[in-house]
Amino acid sequence: MTTKKLDPQDLECAIELLQTAGLKSISKELQKIKKQQSKPRIKIASAKNKGRQLQNRVRQDIISNYGIDEKDIRTASGGQPGCDIILSAMARRKFPYAVEVKNVEKLNLRTAWEQAVSNAEKENLRPLLVSHSNHSEILVTLQWAHFLEIGKSVIEKGGEKP
Repeated sequence: MTTKKLDPQDLECAIELLQTAGLKSISKELQKIKKQQSKPRIKIASAKNKGRQLQNRVRQDIISNYGIDEKDIRTASGGQPGCDIILSAMARRKFPYAVEVKNVEKLNLRTAWEQAVSNAEKENLRPLLVSHSNHSEILVTLQWAHFLEIGKSVIEKGGEKP
Protein backbone atom coordinates (compact mmCIF):
# COMPACT_ATOMS: atom_id res chain seq x y z
CA MET A 1 0.00 0.00 0.00
CA THR A 2 1.44 3.36 -0.97
CA THR A 3 0.39 6.51 0.80
CA LYS A 4 1.00 10.14 0.09
CA LYS A 5 2.64 12.24 2.77
CA LEU A 6 -0.19 13.59 4.91
CA ASP A 7 -0.15 16.78 6.95
CA PRO A 8 0.65 15.74 10.56
CA GLN A 9 -2.12 17.95 12.00
CA ASP A 10 -4.74 16.54 9.60
CA LEU A 11 -3.56 13.04 10.43
CA GLU A 12 -3.84 13.67 14.19
CA CYS A 13 -7.33 15.12 13.74
CA ALA A 14 -8.43 12.10 11.70
CA ILE A 15 -7.06 9.72 14.35
CA GLU A 16 -9.00 11.51 17.10
CA LEU A 17 -12.23 11.49 15.06
CA LEU A 18 -11.90 7.76 14.29
CA GLN A 19 -11.23 6.92 17.93
CA THR A 20 -14.25 8.98 19.01
CA ALA A 21 -16.40 7.17 16.44
CA GLY A 22 -15.22 3.79 17.78
CA LEU A 23 -13.22 2.90 14.69
CA LYS A 24 -10.09 1.88 16.55
CA SER A 25 -8.64 -0.46 13.91
CA ILE A 26 -8.61 2.31 11.27
CA SER A 27 -7.24 4.71 13.88
CA LYS A 28 -4.37 2.30 14.58
CA GLU A 29 -3.55 2.11 10.87
CA LEU A 30 -3.38 5.90 10.68
CA GLN A 31 -1.13 5.94 13.74
CA LYS A 32 1.24 3.53 11.96
CA ILE A 33 1.29 5.81 8.92
CA LYS A 34 2.01 8.81 11.14
CA LYS A 35 4.90 6.97 12.79
CA GLN A 36 6.36 5.88 9.42
CA GLN A 37 6.15 9.40 8.02
CA SER A 38 7.95 10.85 11.02
CA LYS A 39 10.95 8.54 10.58
CA PRO A 40 13.86 10.28 8.88
CA ARG A 41 15.00 8.56 5.68
CA ILE A 42 18.69 7.94 5.19
CA LYS A 43 20.27 10.53 2.94
CA ILE A 44 21.90 9.39 -0.31
CA ALA A 45 25.34 10.54 0.87
CA SER A 46 24.91 8.59 4.11
CA ALA A 47 23.80 5.48 2.24
CA LYS A 48 26.82 5.65 -0.08
CA ASN A 49 29.12 6.15 2.90
CA LYS A 50 27.56 3.12 4.59
CA GLY A 51 28.28 1.01 1.50
CA ARG A 52 31.81 2.39 1.20
CA GLN A 53 32.55 1.47 4.83
CA LEU A 54 31.64 -2.16 4.19
CA GLN A 55 33.69 -2.18 0.97
CA ASN A 56 36.70 -0.91 2.91
CA ARG A 57 36.18 -3.56 5.61
CA VAL A 58 35.95 -6.32 3.00
CA ARG A 59 39.08 -5.01 1.24
CA GLN A 60 41.04 -4.93 4.49
CA ASP A 61 39.88 -8.43 5.47
CA ILE A 62 40.98 -9.80 2.09
CA ILE A 63 44.40 -8.10 2.42
CA SER A 64 44.86 -9.47 5.95
CA ASN A 65 43.67 -13.02 5.29
CA TYR A 66 45.08 -13.68 1.82
CA GLY A 67 48.41 -11.84 2.01
CA ILE A 68 47.56 -9.48 -0.83
CA ASP A 69 49.57 -6.28 -1.19
CA GLU A 70 47.48 -3.14 -0.60
CA LYS A 71 48.44 -1.81 -4.05
CA ASP A 72 46.86 -4.87 -5.69
CA ILE A 73 43.35 -4.34 -4.37
CA ARG A 74 41.09 -1.30 -4.25
CA THR A 75 37.43 -0.45 -3.84
CA ALA A 76 35.25 0.87 -6.63
CA SER A 77 33.80 4.33 -6.25
CA GLY A 78 30.04 4.56 -5.72
CA GLY A 79 28.06 4.02 -8.88
CA GLN A 80 31.02 2.65 -10.83
CA PRO A 81 29.92 -0.35 -12.91
CA GLY A 82 31.50 -3.74 -12.25
CA CYS A 83 32.94 -5.37 -9.16
CA ASP A 84 32.97 -3.49 -5.87
CA ILE A 85 36.43 -4.84 -5.02
CA ILE A 86 38.91 -4.37 -7.86
CA LEU A 87 41.76 -6.87 -7.98
CA SER A 88 45.05 -6.81 -9.88
CA ALA A 89 46.14 -9.92 -11.81
CA MET A 90 48.39 -10.86 -8.86
CA ALA A 91 45.52 -10.51 -6.37
CA ARG A 92 43.21 -12.60 -8.58
CA ARG A 93 45.59 -15.56 -8.31
CA LYS A 94 45.19 -15.52 -4.52
CA PHE A 95 41.55 -14.46 -4.37
CA PRO A 96 39.64 -15.43 -7.56
CA TYR A 97 36.32 -13.77 -6.73
CA ALA A 98 34.25 -10.97 -8.19
CA VAL A 99 32.95 -9.33 -5.02
CA GLU A 100 29.61 -7.56 -4.87
CA VAL A 101 29.06 -5.71 -1.57
CA LYS A 102 25.62 -4.80 -0.24
CA ASN A 103 25.13 -2.93 3.04
CA VAL A 104 21.35 -2.57 3.18
CA GLU A 105 18.50 -3.32 5.56
CA LYS A 106 16.36 -5.06 2.95
CA LEU A 107 18.35 -7.08 0.45
CA ASN A 108 16.78 -8.36 -2.73
CA LEU A 109 18.94 -11.47 -2.79
CA ARG A 110 18.02 -12.56 -6.32
CA THR A 111 18.81 -9.15 -7.86
CA ALA A 112 22.05 -8.77 -5.88
CA TRP A 113 23.15 -12.29 -6.82
CA GLU A 114 22.40 -11.68 -10.51
CA GLN A 115 24.56 -8.55 -10.34
CA ALA A 116 27.40 -10.54 -8.72
CA VAL A 117 27.15 -13.25 -11.39
CA SER A 118 27.07 -10.72 -14.23
CA ASN A 119 30.16 -8.93 -12.90
CA ALA A 120 31.96 -12.25 -12.34
CA GLU A 121 31.32 -13.40 -15.90
CA LYS A 122 32.79 -10.16 -17.28
CA GLU A 123 35.92 -10.61 -15.14
CA ASN A 124 36.22 -14.41 -15.56
CA LEU A 125 36.03 -14.84 -11.76
CA ARG A 126 33.70 -16.62 -9.35
CA PRO A 127 30.78 -14.56 -7.96
CA LEU A 128 30.80 -13.68 -4.27
CA LEU A 129 28.10 -11.60 -2.61
CA VAL A 130 28.96 -9.96 0.73
CA SER A 131 25.96 -8.54 2.58
CA HIS A 132 25.35 -6.78 5.85
CA SER A 133 22.57 -4.94 7.65
CA ASN A 134 22.62 -2.95 10.87
CA HIS A 135 23.28 -4.93 14.04
CA SER A 136 23.98 -8.19 12.22
CA GLU A 137 26.90 -10.27 11.02
CA ILE A 138 28.49 -9.91 7.61
CA LEU A 139 27.25 -12.74 5.40
CA VAL A 140 28.57 -14.31 2.21
CA THR A 141 26.59 -15.89 -0.60
CA LEU A 142 28.28 -18.17 -3.11
CA GLN A 143 27.33 -21.00 -5.42
CA TRP A 144 26.52 -24.28 -3.66
CA ALA A 145 28.79 -26.33 -5.93
CA HIS A 146 31.68 -23.99 -5.19
CA PHE A 147 31.00 -24.19 -1.45
CA LEU A 148 31.23 -27.99 -1.68
CA GLU A 149 34.55 -27.67 -3.58
CA ILE A 150 35.95 -25.43 -0.82
CA GLY A 151 34.92 -27.88 1.89
CA LYS A 152 36.38 -30.84 0.02
CA SER A 153 39.63 -28.95 -0.57
CA VAL A 154 39.97 -28.14 3.14
CA ILE A 155 39.45 -31.78 4.11
CA GLU A 156 41.91 -33.03 1.45
CA LYS A 157 44.57 -30.64 2.77
CA GLY A 158 44.25 -32.20 6.21
CA GLY A 159 41.81 -29.74 7.68
CA GLU A 160 38.95 -30.78 9.90
CA LYS A 161 35.40 -31.03 8.71
CA PRO A 162 33.53 -27.80 9.38
